[in-house]
Amino acid sequence: MKVVAALLVLVAAYGVFVTTDGSADDRGSISSAVEIDAIVGTGGLVVPGTWVPVLVTARATASDVRGTITVLVERAGRTAERAASRVVELPAGTTKSFRFAIPLVSTAEPVTVAVERDGRTLASTRVSVAGRGAADSVIVALSRQPALDALLAAASSARSPSVRTPAVRPIPVAYPLLDTLPDVWYAYDGVTAVVIHDARIRSLETSQIEALRDWVAAGGRAIVSIGVESSPADLRALEPILAPLRRTAQASAPPAVRPVVATVADAGLEALGVGVPATEAGGPLVIVDVAGFGPRAARFALGLGSVTILPFDAINLARVAPVTSVDTWRVLLASGSTVSAPSVTRRRLLETELIANQLGELGGAFAPRWLVATGLLLYAAVWVAGLSLIGAHRGASRRVIGATIVIAATVTAVALISALVRLQPDTHAVSVELAVADSAKRFAIVERDTAVFSRSASEYSVAYQGRPLVPTVGTAAPAVTDDEARRTVTLPLRRWGSDLSYALDVVPLNVIATISAAASSGRTVRVINESGMLLRDAVVVADGELHRLGDIAAGEQLERPIGSGERVDSIRDWTRFVAGSIDAAHRARLLGDIARAPGFHTRSDGPIAIAWPQTPLLPVDLDSRFDDAVSIHVIVIRLSDPETQR
Repeated sequence: MKVVAALLVLVAAYGVFVTTDGSADDRGSISSAVEIDAIVGTGGLVVPGTWVPVLVTARATASDVRGTITVLVERAGRTAERAASRVVELPAGTTKSFRFAIPLVSTAEPVTVAVERDGRTLASTRVSVAGRGAADSVIVALSRQPALDALLAAASSARSPSVRTPAVRPIPVAYPLLDTLPDVWYAYDGVTAVVIHDARIRSLETSQIEALRDWVAAGGRAIVSIGVESSPADLRALEPILAPLRRTAQASAPPAVRPVVATVADAGLEALGVGVPATEAGGPLVIVDVAGFGPRAARFALGLGSVTILPFDAINLARVAPVTSVDTWRVLLASGSTVSAPSVTRRRLLETELIANQLGELGGAFAPRWLVATGLLLYAAVWVAGLSLIGAHRGASRRVIGATIVIAATVTAVALISALVRLQPDTHAVSVELAVADSAKRFAIVERDTAVFSRSASEYSVAYQGRPLVPTVGTAAPAVTDDEARRTVTLPLRRWGSDLSYALDVVPLNVIATISAAASSGRTVRVINESGMLLRDAVVVADGELHRLGDIAAGEQLERPIGSGERVDSIRDWTRFVAGSIDAAHRARLLGDIARAPGFHTRSDGPIAIAWPQTPLLPVDLDSRFDDAVSIHVIVIRLSDPETQR
């Protein structure tokens, strides 16, 4: 009976161990050594389905504090969580702010901020964003005059310049404090436009200005209203944004403002597509001549976005010409007036999060927990059986057998635990590299965006690091060539701490414009290499078949009849067929994550092709250790289907 009771206790403990949620709040005692506050969102607003900024303020009260600040988004019903962390060192009595950006899918997901050290939670706070969501996007106004709020709200209620367009719900306007602005560009993900009016821009850090500039280059819109009260110091602070726009040698000249007494008709609003009513054209308006831009309104391209310079105070225009003022903002805030596909940036930003969801479906922390629990249960059962033999008192031979079983089980358990300790965690780094071209062939490229995932933990650490390329000062077009834009997908191997893992760069296929092809024309798969480069070992999947195309020269066209390829049932099945210089097992492991990315479906989304570029590839051994990163370049192509485009 004692043995049965012991086994029942073990089974109960096993059930508790397996079903315990790894995200349970069991982080140790709360210390009074540090206090933290957190602000989530832009001016108190968040847009679900986007990256949102988080500002954490930490204060060391009684003693020095060294630990890790973690911002965690809790996900109901999921083993995976989205988290970002940063090391913090605070001398006693000091206060410091830390900026983060995290993907937020729903306002029902609370945000938890904690300071931890050696597994103990020194301080923790939980921020609810319920009821603070904006359905579509927000307008960020950097202004000390609340009157701009009503003006922007009225203008955004009709997002098309056409007066016949039915009014829609106005875009909410947020007035964030300057010190809460993010220092990474993708934290502006849910923002439609940023209006810079009369704020003390000189108080912003350089990283905050550069984040705003990079967001514009990725497709955002900035509107700068420069009035007679504008400080030269504020204009100097805006130089990272203004300098690439100037087309004259004055790009490096110190900013200067010269007021000009004029009328509304002299402001140059017609260049923006705004008609000035005759009744308001003669209204007095003080216009400023900004060095390098002139005294007339103008819109400048910056990457895929735009910067609009209004050489007057926006509030003064509203006072002397209210109709013209509202029409001006309607044009500037009109959906699609600057970027052909305003939502494409947000779709790309969430690519990392979508891949995280895919990896989370593989079992997360449950599978290792289940295996360990099963092993411990079996060990305990054997151990109890051995003890029962020792205590049976039925002869020395049985006691010897029992003692041998106990010793063998103990040695085996110690060996297994030692092996598990030496095993490196299964860590994955997913890196998203983006290349987007607009109709004028201007490219905005994010060089590297990385999200680190660990399947051995219950949370996923998100580290999104990348920036669009900004045009060189004094050039009319961005200094990005077509060859650079073709750097679509990279598979680098690098060291993350003491663990060797790989990073996978995934490009949303709908933004690849350098290679086109037509497929499923009749009973033929036709591929045209319009990349301008030699493609090595190309393969194409169409209608559930994989076709090996071999090398395709620039401009060459190849055709393969349907029915002559290798049959595959899913996108994962053909990854093992892709040629390259790494062995098949590791190649399948790398390309398998491409296959699991959203949008890769052979039957519903049309054909897909993969090819290695001409660049020689180095032999790669994933089991080796590298001091430097090793990169493997590959091009992923979305093939257009003429049948589905009709």
